[in-house]
Amino acid sequence: SLAEYLAAVAARRSPRSLGEPRAMRLELVEHHGDTALVRARIAMLGFDYVDWLALVRREGRWSIVHKLYTHVGA
Repeated sequence: SLAEYLAAVAARRSPRSLGEPRAMRLELVEHHGDTALVRARIAMLGFDYVDWLALVRREGRWSIVHKLYTHVGA
């Protein structure tokens, strides 16, 4: 459930506190008017993630309105 997910994220140690280097790479950015789609590759906490982020610009500010992610690799 959402409540369980948020509790698990709140309880875990951050990659920074564990001394992990920041490892994120943008693989795709598509921008059309006030919308954008971003694909990013993120290594974190022993996982290799692909994140898809949908963004919208409102009153000059970009906000993430949807995130879809998956763990890839072995």
